[in-house]
Amino acid sequence: MASSSPTIGLCLITMWLGWRLRLIIQYSQEFRRKRVTVVEYPSWLGRFVSRVRYLFKCPGILLQCYDSEYPIALPTPGPYFIHVSSKTHIEELSQAPEDTLSLHAFSKDLLQAKYTMDGIEFDDNMSENGAVHSRVLGVLLKIHLDDLQPSLRATISAATAQCLDAGSHLAHDWTEVNSFDFATRIVTHANAVVFFGAQLASDPAFIDVAMRYPNDLFLTAELLRFLPQSIRPYAARALKRSFSTPETLVAYLMPLVERRLEETHTGGGQQHRDLVQFFIDSSRRKGVWSAHRIVQVILGVWFASVHQPALTLVSILDDLHAQPEASRIIRDEISTMTDEHNVPVHVDQLPLLDSFLKESARLHPSDSITARRKAIKPFTFSDGTRLEKNDVVCISLEALMKDQRHYAHSQFFDAYRHMNTDSMTSQSRFSEPSQNFPLWGLGRHACPGRHYASRLLKLIVAHLISEYDIEMAGEGERQSRFFSWRTSILPSSACRIRIRKKAVSPGAN
Repeated sequence: MASSSPTIGLCLITMWLGWRLRLIIQYSQEFRRKRVTVVEYPSWLGRFVSRVRYLFKCPGILLQCYDSEYPIALPTPGPYFIHVSSKTHIEELSQAPEDTLSLHAFSKDLLQAKYTMDGIEFDDNMSENGAVHSRVLGVLLKIHLDDLQPSLRATISAATAQCLDAGSHLAHDWTEVNSFDFATRIVTHANAVVFFGAQLASDPAFIDVAMRYPNDLFLTAELLRFLPQSIRPYAARALKRSFSTPETLVAYLMPLVERRLEETHTGGGQQHRDLVQFFIDSSRRKGVWSAHRIVQVILGVWFASVHQPALTLVSILDDLHAQPEASRIIRDEISTMTDEHNVPVHVDQLPLLDSFLKESARLHPSDSITARRKAIKPFTFSDGTRLEKNDVVCISLEALMKDQRHYAHSQFFDAYRHMNTDSMTSQSRFSEPSQNFPLWGLGRHACPGRHYASRLLKLIVAHLISEYDIEMAGEGERQSRFFSWRTSILPSSACRIRIRKKAVSPGAN
């Protein structure tokens, strides 16, 4: 019986390779799009190599092949991705109807939400999903940012100290930590207070699960995307043994949401000011959602609210070290807007800090594309460029933001780039999407949580730059500390920082 195991394994591998080869042939035969340049090696073998190369080299390929006027298509292990960069294409993409070019349809494929978010089912048409999350993140959370800021600030301070206690202690009071782990833990602690309230956010076991969930979701979704649709349900059940955080997170959240729903229904209990309550209050406009439905939606929002800000923070810390003069001036800017306890009180009114964060995101984004849409039905741009059903279209984010046509000396970091240096005011803010800065997406699908993400990052950076000395651990170019997977640009294990509490000057109170 044991001797048959290798044979079974070989059969499964052969079947999988055959299925992938059939997809490659299928996509290669079907993909013919007017006015779109396909970037791939010729021949069947070349097409296979192009798809493998995409997994590890996509950001670099897009920078090399970028065309500011004409779309380019890259072969992926799934469908071809069509990348647009012209002003006309970007505008028409952002204004296309949801029932034709769908963000939700793409997200379902990307995150495998049915298996990674406790069985949630999204309609391809966003209007069918009620867009409750847009009201919660884009309106209610934005309105309450000033009220939430004191608890956010306290949580960031405590989480930073906790991270340093757990790090590797070196000479001269330095502590070395992994940059991404450090950023993820601080963001997780801060988000937990805003999402779930202080009680659950103070539970270390819950924080550990909540911090691991985005990584488990990412890995599970990636593995499932490589498998045929017919066997994904079985594979998902098997993967739960190794990646169990979704179920554990649901077990934590269901009692909380059920209790809040009961309190809302009876009118009892205290008033809550967090995302759970915002979702409960907003969902009543569409008919009361069940506790299970609310938890499912929160799982999706949680992934984005931890993963992307943490990646962005890693690059910001990297750039602060690389730009010591700008760091010093930002520190001075922060010190001019603090209360008697040396705490920044108007962190959203610091133009140089805002400009620095925007420049860091422009030059070092965590993803090379944005505004992804899946074609639910054929779509034709005004110049005749045509998309067929199931095509994926997106904007070449990194290449566009490094285009000399949009930014002078675009390859160089300029902390003042997004400011009016005469009046020392913001010329364009970090949280404002535009055709030249589509980091947050565009149009009605621009990230509704961008105002919160911007405020959170500013609070973290203001705390770190005011209270700590930070330097990169080790030498070497930025490229040696980051790697790419598909379109993402991710910090490697070599991306580490050293951090220590600032020395208090003798004359300080």
